[in-house]
Amino acid sequence: MKYFTLALAVSAIPFVKREDPSAVVEVFEHPGFQGYTMIITLDNGEAKCKNIDKGELQDAISSAKWSVTDQSGICFHEHRDCGGSSKCFDRNALPIVDFRDQELNDKISSISLYTI
Repeated sequence: MKYFTLALAVSAIPFVKREDPSAVVEVFEHPGFQGYTMIITLDNGEAKCKNIDKGELQDAISSAKWSVTDQSGICFHEHRDCGGSSKCFDRNALPIVDFRDQELNDKISSISLYTI
């Protein structure tokens, strides 16, 4: 009778605690928080600019709501990589019911987080 020894290699997988996002932005296709919607999270530890891809809502955002967890604000940008004209709102600003009032209706291609 032969006996075999089985050796198992176990590697330690570090547990990475994910912090709550610094900001959660919900964008909508139409004014008044209507139509297709998408939720975007922004974290202080990540790049502070998030591009909105074609096929998502790039150049099609008409309203937005957001929640900011620290002393930050949200900027909506006309071009990718947070370029072009932009409008910024602090954490206490009201949701944007209609971006036509901000001259950014159907023009937003990126969103960024800024620290106050």
